[in-house]
Amino acid sequence: MSAKRIHVRVASDKHRVSSGVYSRRWSAYVAAPDLERSARKFWEDAGLMSCDGSVVATVDGKIVGFVRYYLWPMKMLQESGTWVSPKYRRSGLAARMWSLAIRRFGIKVVKYRAISNGGRKFVARLKLAHKNVTFRSA
Repeated sequence: MSAKRIHVRVASDKHRVSSGVYSRRWSAYVAAPDLERSARKFWEDAGLMSCDGSVVATVDGKIVGFVRYYLWPMKMLQESGTWVSPKYRRSGLAARMWSLAIRRFGIKVVKYRAISNGGRKFVARLKLAHKNVTFRSA
């Protein structure tokens, strides 16, 4: 059996990962119900709201990862949540998504919030891969 292909693309602010879906029950935008359980928990724990856009990774149409961001003048990207399905972690997928956003928008400065040791190690690897980009902890 061959490995499934992961598609990575930039999504607009209208995509359900960027904006969430409106819940009448909560009178707010919440994580899309078709997201994996761990993604919905991440969304709720992080208190995510709408953002300017996202990079979304899918396998057979199912979302397996995303990077959410705000774009600011002067080529600055502010990270607003990075999630990868447990099945696809440690595969380089998060780096692929981040790198796509950095390249697509010609980013010079990244503001990030690393909340775990793994997140801090990940940012250190991104700094090595993108030496022309300044990374600032938010």
